[in-house]
Amino acid sequence: MRKLNLEGSVEFLSWVENKKSFFDSIDIFLLTSRRETFGLVLLEAMKFCKPIISTDVDGPREIVSNDICALLVSAKQFELVPDLFTAAVLRLINEPELAQKMIENSLNKVKEKFSYEALKARMREIVG
Repeated sequence: MRKLNLEGSVEFLSWVENKKSFFDSIDIFLLTSRRETFGLVLLEAMKFCKPIISTDVDGPREIVSNDICALLVSAKQFELVPDLFTAAVLRLINEPELAQKMIENSLNKVKEKFSYEALKARMREIVG
């Protein structure tokens, strides 16, 4: 953080007990994982209507599409990731209509694909 001059601007958190309070306190959700399975945290960010920036690793790619529900940055060029995240944050700040559209798309996707009713219907299809 010192190298990027982010001290005092970025806080790295561990487990968050009160999800609503956490998401109410942020403007943009960043998932910076080098490796990530299917992550509930992305669904939570979508549910709480936060624009998302994530690395393009397996889990997030299963959930969100680039420029539709989130901005995805390459995790393969790890030395460039800070610059890629910075550019993505600036893009959302400078294009609020894009951020709003991604929020709307994300919320719709959560409701259509990951709500209790949607999951129950899919389980009925699988089980028969």
